[in-house]
Amino acid sequence: MHREVFILRAEEATDRETKMVLDASHPIFREHFPDFPVVPGSMTVEMILRCFRSSTQRDVHLVYASFLHPVRPVEEPIVLKSSCRSHEIRFALTQGQKPVCRGALIIED
Repeated sequence: MHREVFILRAEEATDRETKMVLDASHPIFREHFPDFPVVPGSMTVEMILRCFRSSTQRDVHLVYASFLHPVRPVEEPIVLKSSCRSHEIRFALTQGQKPVCRGALIIED
């Protein structure tokens, strides 16, 4: 059975900001890493893509992502903020006051 790591707080989503919580009991964190659990970068990117595909109802592709700090399942909720210009989305992911990832996406026609 598949369980989501990220849980979207739809009631706290706006056009520019989405709040999510992490399922700290997810089995991935027993392996990645037992003494210092972090969300794998690929899962973080997938969560970002899903959020924007859902909100734009269009396909989006990652241009780049810079990971600044690990995303931890035991800390505050994740906040995804964005700005859009033409077909490009710039995003910033924070956890508490700490920036954890930033990057850009392209929206397909």
